[in-house]
Amino acid sequence: MNSQRIALVIASSVGVLGFFLPWTSIPLIGSANGTDGTRSWIVLIAFVLCLVLSLIGNIRSELHKGILGAQVLLGLIAAVLGIFQIADTSSVSNQFVHVDIGIGLYLVVISGIVIALLAVLRSLFRQQER
Repeated sequence: MNSQRIALVIASSVGVLGFFLPWTSIPLIGSANGTDGTRSWIVLIAFVLCLVLSLIGNIRSELHKGILGAQVLLGLIAAVLGIFQIADTSSVSNQFVHVDIGIGLYLVVISGIVIALLAVLRSLFRQQER
């Protein structure tokens, strides 16, 4: 399998894992993961699409520019939605209720950014080789 595809599959898989891990937690009450929100399902769909796009076609060759563009877009959508969730969570915390941001939400944001960077940087490296 092409190294570009392997990196994108790993980053997408980490994003899917992050969806199921805790996104927020409130001491003594519990935690919530990506399945507890409405817009968070968009994050899962974005990561699954990235995973599928990474496996389409000849797995020994590099991805085409169109697929890389879709990877960038989907990765950024997931990262931005995760950042919005962090901002919403931070605005809920006050002196009476402290809401912690969970590891799953951090993984979602980092994976989304990594997917976008892998797709952009890889296409830049390909242009320099020519």
